[in-house]
Amino acid sequence: MIESSILSVITFLPLVGALAVLLVPGGSERNDGAMRAIALATTLAVFFATLVMWAMFDPNNTGFQFVVNLDWLQGGIGYRMGVDGISMLLVVLTGFLMPITIISSWKSVSNRVREYMIAFLILETLMMGAFATLDLALFYVFFEGSLIPMFLIIGIWGGKRRVQASYKFFFYTFTGSVLMLLAIMAIYWQAGTLDISKLLQFKFSEDAQFWLWLAFFASFAVKLPMWPIHRWLPEAHVEAPTAGSVILAAILLKLGGYGFLRFSLPMFPDASALFTNFVFVLSVVAIVATLADCAGSGRRQEAHRLFVRGPYGFRHHRHFLGHAGRCRWRGVPDAEPRADIGRTLFECRRHLRPHAYPRDRRLWRAGRAHAALRHRFRHPVAGQYRSAGYLRVHR
Repeated sequence: MIESSILSVITFLPLVGALAVLLVPGGSERNDGAMRAIALATTLAVFFATLVMWAMFDPNNTGFQFVVNLDWLQGGIGYRMGVDGISMLLVVLTGFLMPITIISSWKSVSNRVREYMIAFLILETLMMGAFATLDLALFYVFFEGSLIPMFLIIGIWGGKRRVQASYKFFFYTFTGSVLMLLAIMAIYWQAGTLDISKLLQFKFSEDAQFWLWLAFFASFAVKLPMWPIHRWLPEAHVEAPTAGSVILAAILLKLGGYGFLRFSLPMFPDASALFTNFVFVLSVVAIVATLADCAGSGRRQEAHRLFVRGPYGFRHHRHFLGHAGRCRWRGVPDAEPRADIGRTLFECRRHLRPHAYPRDRRLWRAGRAHAALRHRFRHPVAGQYRSAGYLRVHR
């Protein structure tokens, strides 16, 4: 009984908390505190339920677990829920971060507390549903529905340019998902079902895989996001409140990667192999464009957006870490991959021979770019270099 219902409880319990917050009368600081307490208690309960489900999860079972399969609408659309090894970790991560976001907003958000807490609780339900559903139509509803609460969070509680950032966030991601909706319709016409567990076993033709992969890629690449359709992300991160920025980076962007792993790779394997080099090229161009933009940027705020808030900072820093590990293997002192990336690049620039190996030459040039950044972002009063703070990976 618990195994068949725990996933539904995890998904829809935040809606119960949102309803309880809605029933609390407003107008006083004490009632605002009660709303915060209800939201925190709800997210903690959801997190505890995810831990219980994780404890019950069988890692030796490669199929879906905690499956719920109920008929809902005619035509093959049903209420189907379940998790495997991929979605299980994302569900736990979502449950872990939501109480932290509520606590971080305890005192920083004093305007429209009721709406703020309701937006985050509804967003939690939509994110949980996107990771746990086994019906492609429901996935699209949860996937697209998560745009609305985040749109409101950025547009109401964001920074000075919050309206522009929220609209850019919404239109970029919504436009990309229109193609996925058309692809879902084509999948239903070919396979006769939207059950994900059955679609994973269905063999699409090579021509169908080509176009379906492109349609899904258009949606997931915007959500991830990938170059060159990433321009909404730096502004959304800068203007979003702290809690919204955390959820955007830690959960919502992972919906794009989850979509690639759940749908693109297993459902369209031939097309995935065909477009492998295409995806690699986009990733490499993104890294090169980051270095070029930062080396040519004359403003500290622009480097902050590119490295810390932009699509490169928290995703492509692993490429720097990989080169740092190579540098450490060569015996370069102070080249610790988990330490300051700026110091690593500086030391590698000093010790590596740029003419010896192609990778060393690229890393040596990256060190030169970092030295230019240090000079460009020197503190105007104290004369201290401040760029290391933008290039730091915390332990």
